[in-house]
Amino acid sequence: MTENQSQRKINAIQAKIKSIDEKMKSLLAQKKELEKQAQEINDQEILNIVKHQEATIETLNDDLTLAKILRKNNLTQQDIMELLAPDERKNSNQNIRGGILNE
Repeated sequence: MTENQSQRKINAIQAKIKSIDEKMKSLLAQKKELEKQAQEINDQEILNIVKHQEATIETLNDDLTLAKILRKNNLTQQDIMELLAPDERKNSNQNIRGGILNE
């Protein structure tokens, strides 16, 4: 391969690299814009929930603290329901089973 051919190949590769860099910058800008839009929608939804439930800063803080504890301990809503009223759930399940069996 001659020096001239090598230089042409290098130039072509560098042009491709430049093109890829420009596409990456464009895609990154698009990604950031979409993330911003998603965050704005999420923030608006949270505000709507707060307004709808007439929540206060104190209750929101308590809810967030509780949510962090639940997430940290990998607890679900079902787990909490069972912890709060274990006998009620057992009775409820027995009544359902009894009703099905008695029919």
